[in-house]
Amino acid sequence: MLELKDVSICTPNGERLISRLSFRLRPGQLVCITGDKGCGKTLLARAILGLWPIESGYISYDGALLNQRSAAFMRRFTSYVPQSLPDDKVSAVTAIREVASLKKNVLIIDCPTLANEKELEEAALLIRQMAERGTAVLLLCEKNHSLLSQLSTMQHERNIELYELSIKHYAL
Repeated sequence: MLELKDVSICTPNGERLISRLSFRLRPGQLVCITGDKGCGKTLLARAILGLWPIESGYISYDGALLNQRSAAFMRRFTSYVPQSLPDDKVSAVTAIREVASLKKNVLIIDCPTLANEKELEEAALLIRQMAERGTAVLLLCEKNHSLLSQLSTMQHERNIELYELSIKHYAL
């Protein structure tokens, strides 16, 4: 289980983008953090991976606190599909397909760009299959992202927990 409790995160210039964010991500659960561009979704992913410091609160994996010393160990249980991929030949759905085969405890997907309806459907199906086999999935995207709509229609028997980040820095 991934847990964030009262997590606040600042940009490099000290601007607080996320204030007192709390949620739990359990095995087989799908949580989606939505928000406009620049609200801190990618910064949140970096903090969960132990690559960015949090200002306050805590992040834990299965009850073990994430800190500088534990971050590398915790990343062994997590897969991450970044917002942009460096090679035009690798699509977001290809990256999702690759991490799906890794059988990690937590999967973080950051605003994937999907080229067409076929990629959208495959990405949603892979995410659903990972959740069904017990992977905790955290999707970070804008509120009108097509993947969120596709997952909502596929997940009728399972709820997707939604949290919205605000560019105005309000707590959730």
